[in-house]
Amino acid sequence: MTIYWKEGRFEKECKNWVNQSSLPNDKLIQLSIPLPPFSEQQEIVRRIDSLFKFADETEKNAGEARKRVELMTQSILARAFRGDLSGDFREAVKNWKDLDAQARGRYVFVLPEEERERVLNGNEFPMEPASRLLERIGEERPKIGTKGNKPKVRGRKMDNKSAHSGAKNFLHGSCTSLLETN
Repeated sequence: MTIYWKEGRFEKECKNWVNQSSLPNDKLIQLSIPLPPFSEQQEIVRRIDSLFKFADETEKNAGEARKRVELMTQSILARAFRGDLSGDFREAVKNWKDLDAQARGRYVFVLPEEERERVLNGNEFPMEPASRLLERIGEERPKIGTKGNKPKVRGRKMDNKSAHSGAKNFLHGSCTSLLETN
């Protein structure tokens, strides 16, 4: 229909009306609309079917990937809370004075920029209280545009205050146990 309109085929019929919807049905019924040969129609259908199949497979793969990401996220969090992810860090902190600059460089990126050089050349890794870490996070959020969204916790609702104190207690406990192992 658009092609007919662009070619001016409706011009004669639609001169006296404001829009296409005023074209009488009997005039539309009389239109002959050219169709491609049957073999070409079959090829079009075949290609559309293959694209729908591809879209279905892609959607299925995306769903499976989402499930894997969810499982990996849970696994990583579980390992983090067990302390499995920070074993090499704890070992490095214990042996800080024996590490070369390259080995120390793997850990100092977490520090504020002004402290990095001092720590790279110092004899021990600075341990800050969890309250200071949370303070620094609070200071950095406005700079990077992060909203203070409530953490998502399964099973029960948690407000910002209890989430903050829970994180503070966890970090304090982790840092305390790390210091005790030195």
